[in-house]
Amino acid sequence: MIVTPILAVVAWFAVDYYVAERPHQMKANGSYTLQEKPSCRWGSGGCILSNNDVEFSFRAHNTAKYNTLVLISSIEIDAAHIALVTNKEEHSTPVSMLKQQDNTWIINIEPVDNNQFLQLVFSVGNTQFYAVVPTIWINKEELPYEQQYSSLNEY
Repeated sequence: MIVTPILAVVAWFAVDYYVAERPHQMKANGSYTLQEKPSCRWGSGGCILSNNDVEFSFRAHNTAKYNTLVLISSIEIDAAHIALVTNKEEHSTPVSMLKQQDNTWIINIEPVDNNQFLQLVFSVGNTQFYAVVPTIWINKEELPYEQQYSSLNEY
């Protein structure tokens, strides 16, 4: 009776091993899509984009006049470009981000609506990484527990 469950578990891992797609080596002159993490889909104040071992992490700092976006990349990039659009398929002229330190880039953009999109392109030599993400993460939501404990700071 114990043999059947053990065989089922072994078969599960064996099928995954033989059928699962293996990560591909990054090639020069290639173009790679970045996958957005769940933090990009709600008002978290941050957004992480990744493709295997390559990761780009954004943080938003908001004021009344503009939003400051800070990018930290897991690899050394040559250029970072960003465009704000109202439709995913829309084309817009990108603006270059400014390099601050080794892997840190920064840009100030106008205040955004939650139904706009950011088109992002990062260059590493002749290789490009790109993504289109909603701007909802830029406008940080105050979570219920933050509201509850924010009154404690007044004392």
